Amino acid sequence: MNFFDPEYEPQLNDHNGDLSKRWYILFKIWNTDKQDFVFKQYKGLNKYKTLSARRKAAKEKIEEIKKLIAQGYTAGKTKASLQEYDIRKLTFRQAIDYFLNQKNQANLLGDKFQLNPIWNPQGSLSYGTFKSYRNSRNIVTQWLEDNKLHGIRLLEINRTTAHSFFQYLKQEKVVANKTFNHHLAFLRSIFTFYSKREEGITIANPFAHVEKKKVPKSKRHAAYTNSQLEAIHKKILEIKDNQLYLFIQFIYYTFARPGLELRLLQVKDIREKTIYIPGNRAKNDEGEHVSIPKRLETLIQENKLRIFPPEHFVFTIEGKPGSRPVGKNYFYKRHSKVLEELSLTDKEYTIYGYKHTGAINLYRKTKDIKKVKQHCRHSTIQQTDQYLRDLGALAEEEELDF
Repeated sequence: MNFFDPEYEPQLNDHNGDLSKRWYILFKIWNTDKQDFVFKQYKGLNKYKTLSARRKAAKEKIEEIKKLIAQGYTAGKTKASLQEYDIRKLTFRQAIDYFLNQKNQANLLGDKFQLNPIWNPQGSLSYGTFKSYRNSRNIVTQWLEDNKLHGIRLLEINRTTAHSFFQYLKQEKVVANKTFNHHLAFLRSIFTFYSKREEGITIANPFAHVEKKKVPKSKRHAAYTNSQLEAIHKKILEIKDNQLYLFIQFIYYTFARPGLELRLLQVKDIREKTIYIPGNRAKNDEGEHVSIPKRLETLIQENKLRIFPPEHFVFTIEGKPGSRPVGKNYFYKRHSKVLEELSLTDKEYTIYGYKHTGAINLYRKTKDIKKVKQHCRHSTIQQTDQYLRDLGALAEEEELDF
């Protein structure tokens, strides 16, 4: 395959610093025609006329060559196949990049890896997971470089290596427990990925023994009371921020998460009776439908959302569906100003809280926990029961008589 030879580093021939002779960098690269590694030379250093400039250029070019080869560049005219690799020779760094590209289902040119791939909406990873994976990949890659382990093979990673990496995370990077667990999940996933692909080779997971860290339960976004909700609506309508008002109503009536699920909502996702949330943005990888309550349907019709081109995003800075969605903090900033004007800054009030308010009101009106479960897209009744208890909705019904 296109991987560099882990036992050979690019070498600079500088003729002992003689600037009158041609300097070159000798490196090995996989030749797809010969199905073997071949030597190549880079000879573009002689344009630098001073010793310091040439040495600096050589150092930078060596790093560039190493990255390009790790990225997947090959020699030869035969198109290489991504499926052809020798698990025994696969370096850990190469294995990470291959894993991430496969999960992201990136558009690869021949066998050229994307060293820093951009999230692919058609891939199997949600944006949040992809971003987390790519961050972990960068942390691990830097650690490998710093410890001169860029050539260590996947099958050479053992418990000692795993322990060393996580010591680095806690002692040098001083990461939070939640971040620690994210990196751990990423590394475990890599070995699970390869163990399922290989036949006849037992691939032990050296990260399986690493224990997850305890993470304190995060503060829940506070739900709004109905009187607060009414005051917020009144203020937003007063300042004529129709987009913010509509955004909040979508959260309140669909229980959709304001980030990926709602901010990137497209016109085509507004169906006749449901809002469709694609798998790459939903809790469920297969995609989910959420029923459209009557009052939300009225708003959809009043804003004529279904008449716009299907690919347009519903929420844009133009105030109507368009080709570019609002940024991640667009509604957060506008909403924060409204809360400040209403002096609602003494609790964990956020734009996410409308989801909780909607869930509480649905339960109060119907007393049907199954209906709340379905609309929340929870997997079990027990999950919904705990969710409502955390919000205090069930405690309201439990009268105490001393």
